[in-house]
Amino acid sequence: MPENLYLSANLAKKYAKLKQKKYREEFGLFLAEGVKVCEELLKSDYEVEALLIDESKKESSVAASNCRKLIAKSDVFYKIADSKSPQNIMAVVKYKEAKIDSEVARFVAIENVQDPGNLGTILRTAAWFGVQNVLLSSDSVDVYSPKVIRSTMGNMFAMNVIYCDDLVGFARRTFPRHKFFGAELHAQKRIEEIEVPENFGLFFGNEANGLRRATIASMDENYLIGGSGDVESLNLSVSAGIALYRFCGK
Repeated sequence: MPENLYLSANLAKKYAKLKQKKYREEFGLFLAEGVKVCEELLKSDYEVEALLIDESKKESSVAASNCRKLIAKSDVFYKIADSKSPQNIMAVVKYKEAKIDSEVARFVAIENVQDPGNLGTILRTAAWFGVQNVLLSSDSVDVYSPKVIRSTMGNMFAMNVIYCDDLVGFARRTFPRHKFFGAELHAQKRIEEIEVPENFGLFFGNEANGLRRATIASMDENYLIGGSGDVESLNLSVSAGIALYRFCGK
């Protein structure tokens, strides 16, 4: 293997920093780990700076792509990777400008989500039901977190995700013809009683506190997901999955 195809020490140090949000924003780069994730990435319009390949495990279908490839020694590869048991390949990817399609029939909005796994699962579930436009409040977890990207299994690369300082205000301006529905633990109407319109947005709140009171008050309708067990609340990604099935399922 020619020497110039090996990952340099300086680049290795730079890429290892991408596990932290401040460096992702500084460099405009993020990591995408694993074969499946990279396969989905290469189908998208994201620009790949480099594919990093573990020296001890060079075989990969993704490695056949035309992207720039850098071989990393295994110990270096593990230092860069966020996961504890990384696969043989990861990509260093450039940020791209987020855009939302205001003509779509449905979207998801999430307020103050903090758990990367929850956000990743919601994005993956939304993609399954054909929802590609997602609004996030600016105090939510970073969508380019390695854990979020792994949780989406690469589906986020085909989605439009944008952060908003004023979640409801931005949604109203962007989707003026849509009806907004909020998940609310004390709502009077159960989700199965909701009449689903053609154009709608689904709003979900923080894992511990749900939607803020002001957000709840600004919804067109709020709903609850009824249960019979002695449990205080549903996991955020589970409740989002139920709502997406109810509103988008055929």
